[in-house]
Amino acid sequence: MQKAQPLLSGMRIAAYQSLYESSLAFAVRKAVTGEEQKSELLQKTKSLTHECDELRQALIDQTVRLRWERHIPSSVRRSELTRSMRKKTRSGSSFIKELSLETSLNMTLPGT
Repeated sequence: MQKAQPLLSGMRIAAYQSLYESSLAFAVRKAVTGEEQKSELLQKTKSLTHECDELRQALIDQTVRLRWERHIPSSVRRSELTRSMRKKTRSGSSFIKELSLETSLNMTLPGT
């Protein structure tokens, strides 16, 4: 029975050694995974910070534009709006004229 004792002791040491090595391997894998996730999160943080800065700048630009528009008399704003509407109407009416001219030419040509 005394011979069995050293054999069991050696097996216990081997089991503990195997458990220790397995634990180290697990810890290393977790550390590598943690570093990868850390770099991904840092990149995402940079991206979100950049997006936040852009949105802040857009908000500042909109605020400045709104304040500027409030200081312009409404008659000036109306005249600018009227001018832009006239331009749109002219371009639309010129398109219709060209289309009707094309249609009339196609109707008068023989064989079409």
